[in-house]
Amino acid sequence: MIEEIRRHYHQALIEYTSGEHYETLLEAKEEYFILTGKLLEEDDDYEARMNGFNDWYLLHFVSRKDIRTPIKNYILKYGVDEQVAQALLHVKHSLYEYLGEDSQKHVVVQDMISHKKCVISDAHLIPTFIKGDTFVGRMVTVDGRFYLMDGQTVLPKDVKQLLKKEAKRIGQFDDPHQELCFLFTLESLKTRWKRYGHIDAQKIFAF
Repeated sequence: MIEEIRRHYHQALIEYTSGEHYETLLEAKEEYFILTGKLLEEDDDYEARMNGFNDWYLLHFVSRKDIRTPIKNYILKYGVDEQVAQALLHVKHSLYEYLGEDSQKHVVVQDMISHKKCVISDAHLIPTFIKGDTFVGRMVTVDGRFYLMDGQTVLPKDVKQLLKKEAKRIGQFDDPHQELCFLFTLESLKTRWKRYGHIDAQKIFAF
């Protein structure tokens, strides 16, 4: 099932980043990099951030000329299987902590907003994290199994306690809009930290 989900995701990405949809892509890029900070090709996290943009564009962005996300339009156009469609429409975007491996050698991450722990399937496909790393990313759930998408933004280690405190506060509201604003703020602050590396990360990640 996960391979079917990935296949549809990549087909949708190809379709909605070219041809008649190219102007929509440019509109999305302008909005996204205003929200998260300018991206430079020489940035060492260029690929990860572009993957994050692709995820956001397909799964969350609604153009001024439309009423649906690209992935919703794709699903309706091609009559995608209901289980695959639901997985693509309910990807979990959040702040996560990498907890390492459990006693069965399963890779575990924790959603720092909801405090839910997830055992990652296809663990060999995830990036090389160090236990305790925090990152913004997206999780696909299918048949009760969790799969991490490619776009992750790893955050400075020095601000972990600040992130935990703010994530806990945001989680109390149970408000998707506030959560999304928080996640965009984290992306933006990470960009600012990279641009001004001489400034203490704790001074930049001041909520």
